[in-house]
Amino acid sequence: DITFDFPTKNENGVFLNKDTPVKYEIKEDTSLQNVVELRAYTDFLGLFADSPNGIVQLQGKGDFYVFPFLTPKSKIDLRFLDKISPYVNFSRIDDDLRPVETVILPNSNISPTNSLDLIQKSYLEMGTVVNVFNFKFNKEIPFRTIGYFPARYQIADIKINDEFKNVQGFAYGFGLKFEFKRFNNFGFNYSLEFSRYSFKDYNSTPTFEAPSAFNVCKNEAEVFYHPGISKNQSIFLRFKTFNNLSNTEAFYQLQFGYRFSIGISDVKTKTQ
Repeated sequence: DITFDFPTKNENGVFLNKDTPVKYEIKEDTSLQNVVELRAYTDFLGLFADSPNGIVQLQGKGDFYVFPFLTPKSKIDLRFLDKISPYVNFSRIDDDLRPVETVILPNSNISPTNSLDLIQKSYLEMGTVVNVFNFKFNKEIPFRTIGYFPARYQIADIKINDEFKNVQGFAYGFGLKFEFKRFNNFGFNYSLEFSRYSFKDYNSTPTFEAPSAFNVCKNEAEVFYHPGISKNQSIFLRFKTFNNLSNTEAFYQLQFGYRFSIGISDVKTKTQ
């Protein structure tokens, strides 16, 4: 929704496009201060039920544009490795629900009762999302498909002898995201992701036995609304599901919050 006002005359007052068209190349300044996104949200289950889902959660994300250019001679809007998005997420979980529930093994070590608890009860998560490809058939269609590669590092807590101990984990995978923007102030995003989580190689607590690496299917649907003309802020409702593909473990989250982007990039023009 940016209006471009291009010059039509040169310094001598002669029309540039009287007989032939004039071509312009639009370039955008994409330094970090233009594309920082902050979110503050809560989980309904954490508010109204006895659930470990975070009551207060904060998230910060930055978009670094690598190759935000269309593929030459392509008839569709196709881009490869257009951006990398590092992020960090913090969740405030009540102390009585914060530690992961554990079970005592025959060798007297302890292990999580539910492997997905290490994900659900993680209070600090950081990582990056790399867009592998990004396309839509033409600019008039309000539908975009993005294939991405996520990498995450997260921390949860267990309780040993009334003392909290950190449990670290790492995950990587591949996902597809579908963006729908039918109206100027309303949109819908859906993503399907498969990731492999590993905890064994990232913990050194002697009496804690981490589960073997396992695969997780994650679904995420988000509806957002811009209350005003500006698109640098919005309210959103987000629903997430996590399923352990090795067994029947699963949990879900229902989140409501506010998103704010710091700055909107200034557009620079260059005549070709």
